[in-house]
Amino acid sequence: MVMQTILTAIAEGNLRRGMERMEHNSELKNALNRVCRLEKELSATLNDTEKELLEKLDDSQSEVNQSDSQQSFINGFRLGALVIMEVFAGRDGLVLGNEEG
Repeated sequence: MVMQTILTAIAEGNLRRGMERMEHNSELKNALNRVCRLEKELSATLNDTEKELLEKLDDSQSEVNQSDSQQSFINGFRLGALVIMEVFAGRDGLVLGNEEG
């Protein structure tokens, strides 16, 4: 198996950024199970028009979550880059005899 560098994986869109792996009893998995159960219970009480409205609400919430997730990734990446820049900017202070840092 050929290993890709992180930069190559980013460029080719080969990063796992979703929830592909979840522990069986994780909080996230338990929360997702509750959401599914509650959605089924609610759906059973609704007529067709109300079910359609619920589906539109769910689709809109998914769009919001996707956009928020993407922005959080971008912000985290930028923050990481700023930390690296700060580390490199202060590197001279780590060398004995240099007075900066």
